[in-house]
Amino acid sequence: MDAVPPDPLVDEILDHYERHLGPPTRIDHLPSGLHVGAWIDRPSRGAVTHATAGLATHALVQDSRIVRQELLIATASGWESPAIGGLLSHMAGQVALMRRPLLFGEAIPLEIRVHGLPDIAGFVAIDPRYFREELYLVA
Repeated sequence: MDAVPPDPLVDEILDHYERHLGPPTRIDHLPSGLHVGAWIDRPSRGAVTHATAGLATHALVQDSRIVRQELLIATASGWESPAIGGLLSHMAGQVALMRRPLLFGEAIPLEIRVHGLPDIAGFVAIDPRYFREELYLVA
């Protein structure tokens, strides 16, 4: 399979992430053209942020408007596994096939088991938020 040529939109998204999160700790460039980055200790110590760049090249339609969307997952330290890249890649593929953006509060069932990650039932789509350090999510 030939490599996907560089895309100015993807470069712009990666630059945006770097401006706000700093240089990525790791970035995987997938043959599909999707890129998945990981930022350790971003936005704060003990956090790991994972984000896609490239889903926005798919025109997603909502209410007759074209919407561009990327996926971002913030986890606790210890989740910087490359398996997160596979998870985000799978989810981005699902969104691209739906041809519509994820909506706020939409439940996203996880239809696969990702080797290297604990069992995850799914995710909920929200706008990116920064939570104060005294707020914690309990599993």
